[in-house]
Amino acid sequence: MHNHDFYEFFYIHAGEALHCINGQSIRLQPGHLHLIFPDDTHQLLQHPDSREALEIYNCNIKPEEFIRQFWRLVDTGGCTPDDLCRATELNGHARSTFHEKMCAVLSMQLNPRCPVFVMKASFRSLLGEVLSIFLKKTQFDDARGPEWLENTVWNMQQEQNFLGGVSRMVELAGRTQEHLDRTLRKYYGMSPREFVLELKLNYVASLITLHGVPITRAIARAGFSNFSYFRRCFSQRFCMSPREYRQCYEKQIVSLHRK
Repeated sequence: MHNHDFYEFFYIHAGEALHCINGQSIRLQPGHLHLIFPDDTHQLLQHPDSREALEIYNCNIKPEEFIRQFWRLVDTGGCTPDDLCRATELNGHARSTFHEKMCAVLSMQLNPRCPVFVMKASFRSLLGEVLSIFLKKTQFDDARGPEWLENTVWNMQQEQNFLGGVSRMVELAGRTQEHLDRTLRKYYGMSPREFVLELKLNYVASLITLHGVPITRAIARAGFSNFSYFRRCFSQRFCMSPREYRQCYEKQIVSLHRK
């Protein structure tokens, strides 16, 4: 049993675990993703009835980095890190996709030739995804915004909706664009245009890495007509160009498979 002064998340890839945390013992299955907070007291063991060897991936995060990434996503949404759901299970495509990203990031950390800025950018992206997963599982109270906004934000995660842009978001909200803009800024700290842009940039990143779509085709599929504007936005979001992002991902996957 131990505790620490940093945040941590762990993901179970194979085998079953017995997780003892804050006086409780829980049996965990493959696909489980869990957040550990500073001063949590816990221990993770292979369950005695597990048919496979326990295989886990975990990352430690400095408190200032965790809080910074949390507020980047939540901003003024009436939520604090303590409100976060701590545990969830990933299944199907979500599980395989997350596993690939986790392996790629950890592989970068073990590669002495990987540029530090690339490693940090990839880790921030992974941490952002982890936080997004737990935010979606968290039960919101009234301070997080009206139900219509929660439903709109949730539905906009779907490809057919975010590709429709701000006009589609206004349609899903059933409110005027001015009303949507005021409410989204209040609870999420961004405008509808910024919200849609982030979804589209993440979509392109997924297409050019996980799905192997050519960069120009991915840009077109995401609805970008101005390449210079897209490249500037992508570089600000991921701290590298689309080509560098894809090359870095491919190198890490090749390295991972060789191991």
